[in-house]
Order: sequence, then structure tokens, then C-alpha cells
Amino acid sequence: MTNESSVLHTKYRPKAFKQVTGQDHIIEQLQKILAERSSHAFLFHGPAGCGKTTLARLATKELGCAPKDVMEIDAATRTGVDDVRQIQMAVRYKPLGGGETRAVIIDEAHRISVQAFDSLLKIMEESPVHLFWFLCTTLPQKVPSTVESRCQTFAVRTLKPKDLDFIVRKVARRENVDIPDEVINVVVGASYGSARRALVNLERCLDLQTAQEAKKQLQGIEKEVEIVDLCRFLVHETKRPWPKVMELLDALEDEQAESIRIVMCNYLGACLRKAKNDKEAAHFMSILEPFSASYNSAEGHAPLVLSIGRLLYSE
Repeated sequence: MTNESSVLHTKYRPKAFKQVTGQDHIIEQLQKILAERSSHAFLFHGPAGCGKTTLARLATKELGCAPKDVMEIDAATRTGVDDVRQIQMAVRYKPLGGGETRAVIIDEAHRISVQAFDSLLKIMEESPVHLFWFLCTTLPQKVPSTVESRCQTFAVRTLKPKDLDFIVRKVARRENVDIPDEVINVVVGASYGSARRALVNLERCLDLQTAQEAKKQLQGIEKEVEIVDLCRFLVHETKRPWPKVMELLDALEDEQAESIRIVMCNYLGACLRKAKNDKEAAHFMSILEPFSASYNSAEGHAPLVLSIGRLLYSE
């Protein structure tokens, strides 16, 4: 159950290496290694929203992996030894989708526990020839050197303003929206080198006509991408343990609760509007309801935590 395809930064995610902007320093070397099969483990590191997971997914396509033979793990929510054991059980089988290769993509790899990394290292060392590993992280220094030394490492860079401008204009054209240059300049300037944030900003400014309107729309919410990550977890995960949810919330400690609530309501409201049937609509309504009342910003995060608790423990 997902409506992510309607969100600009997922709808326009590159589907081939030639569509990737601003990472030319990586792609040529990466394609050569993939063609030669000279490495079976890769580490992509760099700032959030700049293409690490996208590059990993494109690499699996380059290797000929069928979709059902690509296992994606979010280490922000699956960090323990038991989780790594589940990976071990899943990858020991040969490809099932008609191809000759299988792949494991581990996002937020730095979140894996020390004990789990030890188990993962053993699996990587004993991997069959048809299996490839892709680790993505914003904090490569937290990946043990024993693991990093077994990976081909690529540093993903923040994008230059001209690259972000190109992406924003291209997406606006495809959406058949005419956006003034002054609004695009604000969207790009508030993106901090992140293609994902640029498209999140663009989505919030599609109907605006002036720089002043755009600045007002984007001000005060510095961590919108992180808030959307929390929304995705609440919407799409069937198991939502309290410690994992609070871990995602910890990344938002500097953001006002009311600002977080507004972004969450916008995201959940968009999901509700695009629900495909009554069951989906009821699902999104049940998630949106606890966040429908405004918060007093002076109260800190207590109302937000209470709303999350009502959602998790009312089901």
C-alpha cells in the first residue's frame, strides 16, 4: 500500500545511469567495475538526498538483478543480529527471478549494531559469486574498517546549484507547470545541494508566483526530508516498535512540533486523497487522525509524542 509514486522526488527518481545528474565522477568507474564483476561489495557515502540509494538500485539493474532478487534493508529500523540472520537466510538461495545475480542494499548502514556488523562481515566474506552487496550511509566513519576494506567505496557529492536548477526545471516541465525564475531560485537555494530536498521544495511551491511567497512557504522547516521519512515509516511499516519510531523522531529534536505536524498532515493528506479503495482510505484516516489538532509550540515535543503513542497503541 503506497502512494509514493505521486511524490515528485520518487516519481522522478532516475531509472538509468544516464539520467543521474551531478555524479559523473562516480558513474563511469562504477559501470566499469560492474561490467567486469571485479567487486561484489560497494559502499556509497555522502549527504542525505544526493543519490546513494538510487545509485545502488541502478547498479543492481546493471548487474541484471530481477526486482524480486533485490533485497532492500533499512538499517535505521533493522539494526540487530537477528535482522542480519534474516538476510543470511534470504540470500543463501540462488536467484529466483530469472536472472543470474542477487543483491542486498542496506540503507543507513551506519545504524547497524557492532554485533550485527560482525555477523554481516562473515556473510559478506562467504558470499556466493552471484551475490552483490551495496551499503549506503551518511556517516562512513561509523562503518567498521573491516567492512569498509571489503567494499569498493564511492563518495556521493552534494549537487551544484546549476545541477539542481536543471533538475527542478526539468521536473516542472514534465508536470506542465510554469514556475517563475524567482521561485525556482528560492527552491534551489533552500535545497542545500540535495536533489531530493529540491524536489520536496518544488512540490510545496508549485502554485506560487513570487520569491516572497516561496520563502514564506519554505521557512521554519529545516528537516522536511526527515519528517517525510517518519511519515513513510508510520504509513508503510506493519511493525512500528516504539524505540524505532523515537529514533526517527530524535533526528527532529531541533524542529518545532507544530512544524512537524503540518508536514505530516500534508503528507498523510496527500496519501488519503490518492487512496485507491475504501480500505486504503480507512488506513490513512486512522494515521492522520491523531495529528489533526494543532500543537502549542511552547509545549515542546510532548503533544507530538502523545499523538504518535495514540496511533501506535490504538491499533
